Amino acid sequence: MRHAEAKNHSATGGDFGRELSTTGRETAHEVGRFLACGDFHFGRIFASGALRARETAGIVAEEIGYPKEAIGLCRSFYDIDAAELIDFILESSEDSPGDLLIVGHNPAVSEAATLLTHQNHILKPAQFAVIES
Repeated sequence: MRHAEAKNHSATGGDFGRELSTTGRETAHEVGRFLACGDFHFGRIFASGALRARETAGIVAEEIGYPKEAIGLCRSFYDIDAAELIDFILESSEDSPGDLLIVGHNPAVSEAATLLTHQNHILKPAQFAVIES
């Protein structure tokens, strides 16, 4: 999943600290409610350490009944490439019961989804791809 829409600027001026916009928060809640109604059973959630990804993951976790404190934060997701993200997904899938939710950034999340599904994905904010093993 790509993080939800973020504000253009952070209080510190850095990209890593950009928080979700009002629209981003609303959309993250909508996605979370959608996932809660689906046939998903999340065993693990991992998110980039960037504020907008952490906020997205926390909102989705709240909506699906997943404990926020159990979200794994991976600072490397901020600038990871698709191959490294796929390796992480494959390794984590082996160790995690249930479904896995990754909240990260483009281009890695879109490129990883494209490589894993053999279909072109350009994920917009708060969009996700379901990949079955």
